[in-house]
Amino acid sequence: MKCSSVREEEDEVTGCEMYANCLPGWRFFLANLSRKETKMKKGQTRWSTSRAALPVLVALALGLSAGLAASTPAVVGDWEGALNTGNRSLRVVLHVSEDKEGNLNATLDSPDQGATGIAISTINFKQPDLHFEIQRMGASYDGKINKDNSEIAGQWKQGGASLPLTFKRATKEHRTEFHE
Repeated sequence: MKCSSVREEEDEVTGCEMYANCLPGWRFFLANLSRKETKMKKGQTRWSTSRAALPVLVALALGLSAGLAASTPAVVGDWEGALNTGNRSLRVVLHVSEDKEGNLNATLDSPDQGATGIAISTINFKQPDLHFEIQRMGASYDGKINKDNSEIAGQWKQGGASLPLTFKRATKEHRTEFHE
């Protein structure tokens, strides 16, 4: 019988068996699952996982993948809204992203004024509350995201005025219409 992996060697009785020459942390983890030692070359140990260990490994893998998926804040993405100033309505587009360290970053566009990439100096999100500030404009926004994470309703404050502003999550189709 020929073994398929570099880490596998042929065993007379059972065929291919896995030999763990892993990092110390994995060796400890695997050893606690099920350890089976036989006489081998110096420094090698044969490890085999029992059937009882399989549910543990599956649960660990599912937990890690669920944790990664849940780690992205609901506010990340593109959001579109309109400020009604009384005289006219100004479209605004909020772009929120997350860096590798988990920090939120955002910019704002105002297509009707030809302004794009306006830096948001401060942004905080703690479900369901969103707060951001644009210091150079003396503007801020406080809103709450709805339960299905499709809309943020709140107040835009600038120059002593407070205006209602509701952002809706941008869809590909809506984004094209909104920017025309």
